[in-house]
Amino acid sequence: DSPDPVARRRTVDFSVTIRNTGNVVWSSATVTVDIYRPDGALVATPAATVKRVQPGSEYTCSISWKVPYHAPRGIWHYEVYINYAGVLVAGRTDPADTITVS
Repeated sequence: DSPDPVARRRTVDFSVTIRNTGNVVWSSATVTVDIYRPDGALVATPAATVKRVQPGSEYTCSISWKVPYHAPRGIWHYEVYINYAGVLVAGRTDPADTITVS
């Protein structure tokens, strides 16, 4: 994510790289970033659609999110999920994945 820290009403850009380790071409996979306020409430789920990832290949997508005007200052947490054909195929829920809103 960048920038970090980020001011209210500014945009955070997430760069997510996925790797297809299976043996099926992924078409129309969805990458979602779940964003949580400092109090733990889910507030946004920006997403991007990945058109095609060959087996053994990587793809990097960008997902943007604008920090709301009234966003509380503090440490926000985010989680990343990848869905393909309606099935969750990967997720990253590392507590270290944070954004500081100043």
